[in-house]
Amino acid sequence: MKTALILSFDLIREGELSKSLAVASLLAYLKQDIRYGSEFVAEAKSVNMWYYRNSISDKFLWRLIDELNLHQYDTVAISCYIWNEYFIRDFLQIIRKSGFQGKIVLGGYQISYTNRPEQLFYEYPEADIYIKGYGEKSLLEAIIMPRPTEKIILKGEVDFSQIPSVYLTGEFPIEPNAKMIRWETQRGCPYVCTFCAHRDLERGKVYKHELEKIFAELAFFKEKNVQKVNVLDPIFNGSKNANLILEEIARLQMNTLFSFQVRFENFKNALGEKFLNLAEKININLEFGLQTIVEKEYYAIERPNNLEVVEKIIQELNNRGISYEISMIYGLPYQTLDSFRYGIEWLLQRNVKNIAAFPLMLLKGTKLYEQKAEFGFEEKVLGDFNIPTVVSSNTFSESEWLLMKELAGELNPKVRF
Repeated sequence: MKTALILSFDLIREGELSKSLAVASLLAYLKQDIRYGSEFVAEAKSVNMWYYRNSISDKFLWRLIDELNLHQYDTVAISCYIWNEYFIRDFLQIIRKSGFQGKIVLGGYQISYTNRPEQLFYEYPEADIYIKGYGEKSLLEAIIMPRPTEKIILKGEVDFSQIPSVYLTGEFPIEPNAKMIRWETQRGCPYVCTFCAHRDLERGKVYKHELEKIFAELAFFKEKNVQKVNVLDPIFNGSKNANLILEEIARLQMNTLFSFQVRFENFKNALGEKFLNLAEKININLEFGLQTIVEKEYYAIERPNNLEVVEKIIQELNNRGISYEISMIYGLPYQTLDSFRYGIEWLLQRNVKNIAAFPLMLLKGTKLYEQKAEFGFEEKVLGDFNIPTVVSSNTFSESEWLLMKELAGELNPKVRF
């Protein structure tokens, strides 16, 4: 019997569910396999980074290996993200120093978005298997195979019709009256914004979950009286399914607050008008990642905005009383303190009440990451999770960046940097 541990380092804030949706999906997929329970088993354990963010040290990592009883597993699969990058390599070294002889499997954005195999092997030499893209099928393959003699990269394409519901199977248990859960109806994004790591780099596709499963999950959320659902889809209103899902929410007469990430330009046709009509009937909050309204800046990040449409939809949302928020980024190519301030003032003049602004972070594998020198980006390691953040460029100094940060804090003082 092969044994596997999925180890995740999660950001679980107070009041949130303690299980990762991504990990729950992996487990649900593994457990439906006919060999599960006879040829292999798997379990998941999570380390809450919010709780331990000031405690990560070699001593902590050695103790973690003991507490996990790591040596009882044949395979250890670890999620690698920007918020745990600063200690993952040390952790992998300590795992091998502890005498662990099993397979180490790595997945997550830091793996998927590392472009060159040799770079992966150099940065994480203790690992045996690297999973790029969505991990359900590849993780199953990694668990079943013997430890490879040479490092390998897996990128198996997932059949989304074969991914069970993490909620209906009980893999992600929900208590009655749960305050908030995360949910997805699709993965991937059709756009090519140079700063973003949501695209499927291997195939460039958007994968949709089956509507039958989505509707069954909605009925389950209603039965459990879930208070809020944060939808993880990068662009929810990018297909006809969006309106069908809203229709089902309205049909079920759900009181649940649904928070969707959407794009302004997708509201300019008949489908968009129908979306807004449906939005008036349900408890909804729309999140728009506008990023910038300055032409030179949005073309530099390949994220063009139609400001005529943006202005029209803002007015429409205000007139209809639909809850929404708009987020911006500071630290963009060609940006200045004045242009950032101009963008915020433009929104305020159009009676946008909920505005948030976030600092630019250069994510591995994105086009903007490769353009550091072109735009003169300088980074500093900031915050509780030691994340490299752009603090100056060819067009703004660090002191000007600090003023942008101050302005952002005034907009949304709860945001942590």
